[in-house]
Amino acid sequence: MPLFEAFLLWTLNFVGELFKLKSIMLNVILFIGGPEIVIIMLVVVMLFGSKKIPELARGLGKGLRELKDASDDIKREIRSTATSVKEEVQKVEKDLKK
Repeated sequence: MPLFEAFLLWTLNFVGELFKLKSIMLNVILFIGGPEIVIIMLVVVMLFGSKKIPELARGLGKGLRELKDASDDIKREIRSTATSVKEEVQKVEKDLKK
C-alpha cells in the first residue's frame, strides 16, 4: 500500500507541475495577465455596448463555422481525389500484370 500511495503522490505532483508549466507558457505566449484582460474587456464593452457584443459573437461564430465547413469540404475533396487516383493506379497495375 505505501508504494501505491507514493505513486499517487508522485502522479498528483507531476500533474500539478504540468498545470503550472501550462499556465507559465500561456502567460509567456500571450504576454498578458488577468488585469490586462479585464481592461480589454472593459474597453470592448465601452466601445460596442453590452447589447452589441452578443451579435458580434454570433457573427464571429457563424464565420468560424463557415471556415470550418469550407476546410472540411476541401479535405473531403482531397480524400475523394486521392481515392480515385489510388483506384486508377490499382487498375493499371492489375492490367500490367495480365
